[in-house]
Amino acid sequence: MTGQLYAFDASKCRIPWQTDTGQPSDGGVVTYVASGRQLLRVASGIKSSIWPGGAAQSRILVFGLR
Repeated sequence: MTGQLYAFDASKCRIPWQTDTGQPSDGGVVTYVASGRQLLRVASGIKSSIWPGGAAQSRILVFGLR
């Protein structure tokens, strides 16, 4: 809920990548492969009158993993 997004490498017990989305995320994370490249999609920016610190704008962020 802080906007931090982490990629975990369970086989090596480490976090190889992380980023700050700039706003809370609560839409779930999806990974998929397109054209041979792994992509990660996250919904960012909760817009709710009942959720404290709600975002002014919602967006979907897509990151390409190496």
